[in-house]
Amino acid sequence: MPGSDRTSGLLTQLAFEFRKIPQQSKNKLQRTVYLGSNRTDLIVSDFWDKGWSCGYRNCQMLMSFLEKTNEMDESVIKHVISISGLQSLLERAWKEGLFLFPFPFLCYMRGTSPAPPTFCVKITQENFWTRKLGFDSVGALQLQRRVYKTRKWIGTTEVYTLLVYLGIKCTILDFDAPKAAGPATTGLLAERLFDCVQSYFEASVVVNRPSSSNSDDGNDNSVKSRENNVFTRMMVSSARAGKHVHMTDRPPMYLQHAGHSRTIVGIEIFDDGIRNLIVFDPGRRTQRGKSSPIQENKHGNESDQRPAAIASLQSYRVDTKAIERNSQYQLLVLGEASQRPSGAIQWPSTDSNHFLLTEWERDIMKQVTSIRVI
Repeated sequence: MPGSDRTSGLLTQLAFEFRKIPQQSKNKLQRTVYLGSNRTDLIVSDFWDKGWSCGYRNCQMLMSFLEKTNEMDESVIKHVISISGLQSLLERAWKEGLFLFPFPFLCYMRGTSPAPPTFCVKITQENFWTRKLGFDSVGALQLQRRVYKTRKWIGTTEVYTLLVYLGIKCTILDFDAPKAAGPATTGLLAERLFDCVQSYFEASVVVNRPSSSNSDDGNDNSVKSRENNVFTRMMVSSARAGKHVHMTDRPPMYLQHAGHSRTIVGIEIFDDGIRNLIVFDPGRRTQRGKSSPIQENKHGNESDQRPAAIASLQSYRVDTKAIERNSQYQLLVLGEASQRPSGAIQWPSTDSNHFLLTEWERDIMKQVTSIRVI
């Protein structure tokens, strides 16, 4: 992907900017900010794809996290796929049926297979013509099974299909107010959506466990082993210092409403109950800020392009009033989420988050399902 469209390390810079804001003053309330994993890159639309590519670009932002996330001693995906690549991949998913594991394209993307095995291709063709077991049959019909080299918009279900086809676990949450909903109903929808996002990030904050500085038992070694990961160290440091800006290891969330989608990377909470989503919007190129040129690091390799300055935090905020303008939303989260009997969402733990699907899981997830929140 062109370096000018992708910016790494932006969440660290956002945390720095939020920490510069005074916590209390005559006109400012105390706030708490939760930000997601710094492995998520900002990817914005270029001039040639502006106005129709937000679904693809937000999917790429999810992939930027997966590209830097290891499972089974290798990256979940090999690289972030281009828009034309995603379009081709989506058409493959619609046409192909039940695979024998390992999945051909997933193996290719992860570098473990140069090409799909012949027996997989044969079984795929037989299932397509006899049992019609393609991915998301409803969505495929709506888009006439063709998106390659077109400007057709894609939404949550297509992103779900792309990820599951690659063998990546994800969950869709539905927020749907009645068509004739008034301000009270859309207000409730916005409140539930903000509640979900807040609980998602809050649940990932590492709580400082009581311990004695003179203790020589095995617990100290356990704590040290957990802090070996750089992201865990950032989370622990933030929690122990009592900071009001928390860096977490949470993956980004895909947010969709009619006509547009964005990537949620955090939430800002004020003491009086006012909340703002922190988002990466592919349609806002101004979010990139002023970037420093690519330089070589001490190992002689080119370092990622990183933002030197953020012009305004406001361009990353989405408030309640903005959410209340729409009566339908969908959230897509990486990993497996479930709904408790109370209606609350049970989020996957960051300590045991697994993103790769088994053959059986991938097969049963080929038709899109979701959890109804409201």
